[in-house]
Amino acid sequence: MLSYRESSDGQGQLRSSTGAKQVVTKAWKRNLLRAACILTAIVILIAGLWPFNPHPRNEVSWLTGENGVRFGDNGTIYSSSRFTAIGPSPCSLEVWLQPAVEDDTNTILAFYTPEGHVPFSLNQSSDSLTLRRGIRPGRERETNSQVWIEHVFRGRKLLFITISSDTRQTEVFVDSEIVRTAPRFELSRRDLSGQLVLGTSPVEYATWAGDLRGIAIYGRALTPAEVKQHFHAWTANEPPEQSLDPDSSVALYRFDEGTGQIVHNLASGPNLYIPDHFTIVHKLFLSSPWDGIQFDPDSLKDVLINIGGFVPLGFFFCAYFATIHSWRRAAITTILLGASTSLAIEILQLYIPSRDSGMMDVITNTTGTVLGVALERCKIVNALLVRAGVAP
Repeated sequence: MLSYRESSDGQGQLRSSTGAKQVVTKAWKRNLLRAACILTAIVILIAGLWPFNPHPRNEVSWLTGENGVRFGDNGTIYSSSRFTAIGPSPCSLEVWLQPAVEDDTNTILAFYTPEGHVPFSLNQSSDSLTLRRGIRPGRERETNSQVWIEHVFRGRKLLFITISSDTRQTEVFVDSEIVRTAPRFELSRRDLSGQLVLGTSPVEYATWAGDLRGIAIYGRALTPAEVKQHFHAWTANEPPEQSLDPDSSVALYRFDEGTGQIVHNLASGPNLYIPDHFTIVHKLFLSSPWDGIQFDPDSLKDVLINIGGFVPLGFFFCAYFATIHSWRRAAITTILLGASTSLAIEILQLYIPSRDSGMMDVITNTTGTVLGVALERCKIVNALLVRAGVAP
């Protein structure tokens, strides 16, 4: 009777062969994780720095056959110097415009002061008109910092907007008809001072698209009769300067040049300048996470995207580093990598006009990295990856 018994040499060769296969398998899985890390990093850098254009063309053009300018997707105009800041005196603002998009969130015009704040901005929020006042230096908060008028931009019509304030209350007119009275919105000439920026916010990317046909600023409150008179003068293309008071007229821009880069102020204030390239004139660098925070669906969506975008980085890099170091060291290294990557992107975004540089993104991206690291440690997820043959 014959029997088979494996020799000790055979057992050694079998163990050696099995060990070699395990080494090859681990190396293959490590290379797979390395490739996943590289791909994740490339996707994050592209998403964070796109578009790679630090000097985009300024999309502002003169209207043909009529007064006005047209703002494209990336367009801006700003005053060549600052409007002088004076005490809290009455003021009025007239803007004749037509939006290109009915549902959008952006800044039509704003003022920026040397102290580094935006005292006033006129905005489109979806199809509504919003007036915002910033916090003045030395004051903790305003009694009323925003006025909201719904459905003003519905239908993308040509609109003549008038804002008149006696410093105690503010009245808003659309096509000479009063649409809102804000008793505690204490707008004054001090709020309409600094550098005037049109077409976007002076500190962040919030571009407005549409036609702008005229702007006027007065150092006094307009009466309803004057609002109606000015409305008819502008819409009839008659010289509105005939109804201006030289003592109270701060700015009058008719946009009737038709060519060139200068929009002349027919009153006593600074001219407007149309640059060749689009830029955010006073872009915030690594802005505070609380600057401009808003609890709305769009802001929540941005936060979730920023968190979710860095979860793969936390997951794959932690899994890869864990094949080299202990899991604790791999987790710490991965979190530091995620935070430094996000910080580097935010620094570079300072030089890309269409991107905003802020610490809130660093916080949310780092949070996403931490979630990815935690997900890599999750036993259920690891079991699924082992079964799929991806994880060791």
